[in-house]
Amino acid sequence: MKKPMTLRRKEERTAYLTLIPLILILVLLRATPIVVAFFKSFTNWDGGLRNDPVGLANYKLLLSNKELGTMLKNNIFLLLHIPIQLVLAFIFAVYIYERKPGWRFFRSLYYLPQVTSVMVIGTVFRNFFSFRGPINIILDSLGIPAVDFLADGDKAIWVILAALVWQSLGWQMLIISGGLSSMDDSVLEAATLDGAGYWSKMFRVIIPLQIRTIEYSIVVSIIWVFSGLYNFIYSITDGGPGYATTTLDYMIYLKAFRANGQMGVACACAMILLIVVLVLVGIQRKLSNKVSDWE
Repeated sequence: MKKPMTLRRKEERTAYLTLIPLILILVLLRATPIVVAFFKSFTNWDGGLRNDPVGLANYKLLLSNKELGTMLKNNIFLLLHIPIQLVLAFIFAVYIYERKPGWRFFRSLYYLPQVTSVMVIGTVFRNFFSFRGPINIILDSLGIPAVDFLADGDKAIWVILAALVWQSLGWQMLIISGGLSSMDDSVLEAATLDGAGYWSKMFRVIIPLQIRTIEYSIVVSIIWVFSGLYNFIYSITDGGPGYATTTLDYMIYLKAFRANGQMGVACACAMILLIVVLVLVGIQRKLSNKVSDWE
């Protein structure tokens, strides 16, 4: 005799049935392009009819190219914006959390870059740091020779880093503010009664309680640095001079749309990028698990 279905099992079945459309959409929009790109990476696909198998030729071409090391170095260097934005975001988020004077105004001001178009932000930074831009006008007024920031790859990458920090600070602050709002006020009150100062509360109370928030921010930021910088690179330096500021995701664009339709090579570059991101996120997850063990 068939046993009657319990309420919990009915709810679980309903939940799974509800998720099926979402899973199908994710498979169609996310998994399918990855699978197609994987197979296309072994061909000389030009985006059209040419689609001949070439084996590992695309991967050998990329891995033997010294520019790949430069691009990977650029991506890794731009990861530097994560600790910078975390430190600044914590300071601003705590200021707003404690409702210091003007906190409402600063809350809106800090988030403004996040809702501004990246192309607009990139154009502003490109104009500000151009040879005849405001930064050099200020330097000239101080008697300092003008610096062509964007003509020197070592300096141009710092301009991109500054743009990343400025644009993503609001998002980071919003995430941390959400974490702070979930804290019990009595914890900070107890720390204050024990005589803890601002920095003592920050490092001994707030940051330890926000480890999971920090972990989430780091994972998302790592993925973003390796896959979401196209607009910044395009609007500020266009990857130049040469490949000095080109990143892996921008190289995918260059190979696909500026190299006579080397779509197969672009797909191979995308697969390399995917592997790099998975490895970095895996390392970060292992480190976070060790932190959890210490807790």
